Amino acid sequence: MKNISISLISILLLGGCGFDKKDLNDIVLLDENQKVIYSDEGDYDLSEYLFPDKNQTYIYQTLKYRDNQGGRRYDNQPFRVNDNEEVVYSLYDTTHIKEGIDINYTVENYSIKKIELVNDFYDIRDYRRFVDINDTYYSYEHVDNATTLYQIGWVTCKIEEHKSSKEILNKVYNDVLTLTCQSESAQGVRGEFSEKKTFTSRLYFAKHIGKIGAIGEECNTKRYNSIYKSCMKTVKQLKEIKK
Repeated sequence: MKNISISLISILLLGGCGFDKKDLNDIVLLDENQKVIYSDEGDYDLSEYLFPDKNQTYIYQTLKYRDNQGGRRYDNQPFRVNDNEEVVYSLYDTTHIKEGIDINYTVENYSIKKIELVNDFYDIRDYRRFVDINDTYYSYEHVDNATTLYQIGWVTCKIEEHKSSKEILNKVYNDVLTLTCQSESAQGVRGEFSEKKTFTSRLYFAKHIGKIGAIGEECNTKRYNSIYKSCMKTVKQLKEIKK
């Protein structure tokens, strides 16, 4: 990651300095090795890990922790607990899978298309299907500086590691891929208001089973007269599989 580029952009935007839209849009947020290259080469086929290989209903335990100071020092007790988060996986055939009511996957030759309905809009993402450890399977960058309003952000997701087994809630799963994602975004009105978000996640997928666990952390910094910081961590673990 070109940290100097991200830092420079953040300083210019959040500091309210003005510059030409073309100059901003010409800035590259991601390195070339963080761009996705689709091919049929790779030790792992993500279509065998992202979801189960048959219709099943999963019950997850989800815990949310909060830090109102933004220093990643979370309360010992979660502020929200859901012991029965139900997710239904429906396989229409080997290439079309539905997760819950808002997410659809289509397995293609070299990619996996994910379409998710978020706040009445469709978020469409193409994942690299065949991957090796350290490969980037999804990335995205966006710059919009059309007026005094601005939006800027990037996302990059990689294959972190493969383990022969992993224990989740006292149950051992075999053949597990760990995927990680990082993102950073900023938006606001220069000289008046700004909001910056950072997000990291680590996701665990067992072959032919799907998601068995995930840890996500989001931190916000808002500036409007004063500075407000907060972070939230979500821990999600597979509790039960209903046949």
